[in-house]
Amino acid sequence: MPFSFFLLPLTLILVSAKGQTISWTEGTTANLWYTATNWTPNTTSGSWLISNVGQFDNTGTATTAGIDMGTSSLSIGGVEISAARTRVLGIGNSSAINGTLTLNGSTINSVNNVILRNASNSSLFIQDGVNAGSALLTLALANNTDNVVNIDGTGDVNILSSISGVGKKLTLGGIGAGILSLSAANSYTGLTTVSSNTLQLNGPAGGTLPAGNDILINGIGTLKISSNQTLNNLTLATGGTLTVDNGVTLTINGTFNQNGGTIVIGTGSIIYGTSATLSYGGSSLQTTNSNEFPLVSGPATLTINNSAGVVLHATRTISTLNFIDGNFTIGANDFTVSAISGLPANLTNRHVVTNLTGELIITNIGVGLVLFPIGANATTLNPIWRSNGQNINYGARVEIGINPAISYPLIAVNRTWNIKPSVTPSTPVNVLFFYSAGDGNATFNYTTNVELGLWATTWNVIQTGLVPSGSYQVASTVSILGANQDAPLVIGNLGAILSAQNNIDLVVQKQDNKAHLMWTTVIGNAEKIEIERSSDGRNFNSLSTVGITVKFFDDKKLLSGINYYRIKITDINGAISYSSIATMLNKESGFEIVNLVPTLVTGNAVLNVTAAQKTKMDIVITDISGRQVQKIAYNLIAGSNQFTVNLSNLSAGTYQMKGYTMDGVSRTIRFVKQ
Repeated sequence: MPFSFFLLPLTLILVSAKGQTISWTEGTTANLWYTATNWTPNTTSGSWLISNVGQFDNTGTATTAGIDMGTSSLSIGGVEISAARTRVLGIGNSSAINGTLTLNGSTINSVNNVILRNASNSSLFIQDGVNAGSALLTLALANNTDNVVNIDGTGDVNILSSISGVGKKLTLGGIGAGILSLSAANSYTGLTTVSSNTLQLNGPAGGTLPAGNDILINGIGTLKISSNQTLNNLTLATGGTLTVDNGVTLTINGTFNQNGGTIVIGTGSIIYGTSATLSYGGSSLQTTNSNEFPLVSGPATLTINNSAGVVLHATRTISTLNFIDGNFTIGANDFTVSAISGLPANLTNRHVVTNLTGELIITNIGVGLVLFPIGANATTLNPIWRSNGQNINYGARVEIGINPAISYPLIAVNRTWNIKPSVTPSTPVNVLFFYSAGDGNATFNYTTNVELGLWATTWNVIQTGLVPSGSYQVASTVSILGANQDAPLVIGNLGAILSAQNNIDLVVQKQDNKAHLMWTTVIGNAEKIEIERSSDGRNFNSLSTVGITVKFFDDKKLLSGINYYRIKITDINGAISYSSIATMLNKESGFEIVNLVPTLVTGNAVLNVTAAQKTKMDIVITDISGRQVQKIAYNLIAGSNQFTVNLSNLSAGTYQMKGYTMDGVSRTIRFVKQ
C-alpha cells in the first residue's frame, strides 16, 4: 500500500555509470532528500553526479521513512536499499510542480546498469506528491543499454509513479523473492525483461505498459497479470512463468511465443487481437493448451517453430498455419485453417501428422491447387493436392495400412487416404496423391498403371489405368463424396482392390439373441478360416478361427446396433481373400441399408439390407431434382438381405435410393449411374 503522505510524480531516467555511493541518514519523520543542509553530495561541483547512488540503510529512527526529493528534477545513477534495512521506505517529490527523477544506471553490487536495488526484506515505494502536494513524479529511464531493477531480498519495489523513456529497456533481476509492482500508466517503450523474481502489472485496465510494448520472460522470472492488460509481443521461455489472476484478461495483439514456460491462469484468460499469432518454439516437444490457445478469441495464426514438434490438445479453427520448423500432430482433433504457409519443397519436418482420427481441414477450396501437407507420422509423408473444390471445405488425413482390407494388398500402396467434404460436391474433385519409395507393399510395382479405390460401404474401383508421374504421383478424379462423410481411398496395381471372383458367400440370420452365420466356399487350398466382426464396417476384429470344413458360426455376444461380419480365408501360399460383408441389426425393430454394390452403377447393382425383424420395405429412387424414377417392394427377413436391382434404364447422373417400412422408418443411400 502507498504511504499516507503524498508523493509528487517522479520520472526515472537511467544511464550506465559507475559512481559514488552516498549514504543517507534519516530523521524521525519524513525528510527532504537532496537539500544543501542535508549533505554536500560532491565537494567539487556542489551537486549530485548522474553516476551517484543514494543508499538507504537502517540509520535513523522513523518507523516508516518518507524521503522527499525536495526539488522538481533530479538526475542520478540509482537508489539502493541495503540488506540491513528493516523499515519501509517511500520516495516522493515535495516540489510544488511536477517533477522528474532521471535514473541513469550505475554499477551496484557488481551488477551494471542498475537503477534500483532492494536488498532488504522491507518494501520500497516510489509514488506521487508528498506533504499534501498533488504534483506528479515521473521516473525517466535514461540508460541506452539497460535499466535494471534488482531485488535481492524479500522486500518489494512498488512503483506507483509513471515510468517514461522512448526505446529504453527495463529488466527485472536479482536473487531475492520480492515483487516489482507497476501500477501507473507507463510510457517507456523498450523491451521489458523478467529474468527472476516477479513483475506484477496491476495498473489501469489495459494500460500499465503501452499496447505496443514487448515482454520477455526468461530465466526463472514470473510475469503476473493482476488487472486487464493489452500487450504486443510476449515471449515465455523455458523456466519462466506467466500468471493471469482470476477474473483478469490478458490480450495479445502481436505474437505470443510459447517456448516452453509455465502458464497459470485459474479463471483468468488469454485472448488475441484480430491478427495476432501464437508461436510454439523451443527444442522440446510441446502440447498446446487451452490456457494459451483458447477456443474463443484465439490467434489468427499458429506458428510451428519447434524442431521436436507440437501436439494439438483439442479441435481448433484458425486463419493461417505457419511452419518454420517441426511437425504438427493433431491426433484425434480436427484442425481447420484457411491457408498454410512456410512449406518448403521437402516437407519432412514441416507437415501435419494425422496419426489418429483428426483431420486437417482447409476451407473454401476453389479451382486452384491446394496442398494438404499430411503424413501418418513424423517421418512419413503422403500429401495430396486438391483442386476444382467448388469453394467447399475439405478434410484430409492419411494412415499407414489399408483400411478396410482390399483383395490383394501386396500389390498396393500401404496407405489409406481419407477425404471429407463439408457438403456434397456437384462435380468430381481433382486429387493428386503422393507416395514414396518403400510406401508400397511387397510386390507393388511403382512404374506400371494403377487403379483408385473408394470405400462407400464397400470397395469400388472409381478410376483405373492411371499412369504414375515420376513413379510416386497419381493424378485422379474423385466422385461419390458425401457431405461430412469420410471417403477412404487407396491406390494399387490393376486388380489389387477387387477380387476377380467372389467365391465366398456369407449369410447372417437373426436367431433369438444371436447371429447365425453360414457360408460356402470353393477355395480348395485354404489353410485358415477366420470369422471377423466390426461395429463400423471398416475396422474388423477376429472373433474365432475355425476348421476349413466348418460352414457356420454363432455369435452370442452381439454388439449394439449393426454387427458387420466377413469371412477371411488364408490359403497355403499366404494369399488372403474375403467374403462379402453380411450384417445383422441388433435391435428390437427397424432396418438399415448397408450398401449398394457398386455405387458407380452401369447396369445391375446389389442392395444389402439388414433388418431386426421380418417386414416389408418399399424402395423409392429419385433423381437429383427429387423426381421419382423407380419404385420397388421387397420382403425382408430378420438378418441380412440381398437384392439385385436393375438400374440399366436410368440416365447418367446422381440418384437417391430411399427405403420405407410400415412402421415409418426410412433409410437413404446415394449412387451414381454412369
